[in-house]
Amino acid sequence: MVGFIALMGALQKGPLTSFIYKTSVSLRGEYWKAGINMAEKFPLSGVGMDTYGDWYRRTRTVGSISDFGEKDFSNAAHNVFLDISSSGGFPLLLIYLILVIYTLISAIRVLKRSREFNAPFIAIF
Repeated sequence: MVGFIALMGALQKGPLTSFIYKTSVSLRGEYWKAGINMAEKFPLSGVGMDTYGDWYRRTRTVGSISDFGEKDFSNAAHNVFLDISSSGGFPLLLIYLILVIYTLISAIRVLKRSREFNAPFIAIF
């Protein structure tokens, strides 16, 4: 229940808004929207590795400009999946998702095989 109230405060709802909400939460949403726009405009190739910042101002929403000003800038989508899809398109995102899922399955297999707690493995995983 406390976690839900805290989450609502971060989303500008509820009694904890004045304590929890920061402008960076809204900015992060705008960075996500720009990353989604880049991935939609260039679904097969993306905008290129390490060029999110070059494309941010071209793909951000009008609301971003009116809410945060024209000088607002970011060089990352602040979300790994959106960074990868905006940089390399959906093929690169698919490859990344396959690697993440394979890693998760492999780790689960190792944990099921283990007879005792393996702290180094857990720390590395």
